[in-house]
Amino acid sequence: MNLPDTRASLIARLGNSGDVDAWQEFSEVYRPIIVRMALSRGLQSADADDLAQSILLSVSRAIERWDPHGTAKFRTWLKRIADNAILNTLTRTKPDRAAGSTTVDQLIHATSRSEGPASD
Repeated sequence: MNLPDTRASLIARLGNSGDVDAWQEFSEVYRPIIVRMALSRGLQSADADDLAQSILLSVSRAIERWDPHGTAKFRTWLKRIADNAILNTLTRTKPDRAAGSTTVDQLIHATSRSEGPASD
């Protein structure tokens, strides 16, 4: 994933959860990238979009713990969060299953047998 360089001033503003403009700008830059990452790993479009929202929420909760003087660049830190969330989604989510019941299934089969071709 090729992440753009993030301005230090924008990252600093993200620490203020009330700075709507900073979060809007951050979302405009990074949300499409996160969605592309999820799509490239096999998620469907709607799932990738939902996951991107979840990742942005995770970032908003964790941004104060990111150390700008630490060893990891911001984009490396963000990529790690996104990779972990995508992996968790792919490995821990139960697959979609039909919600029909046995009673409905039995009714469908009984109807098709009783309305079959008449034998003379």
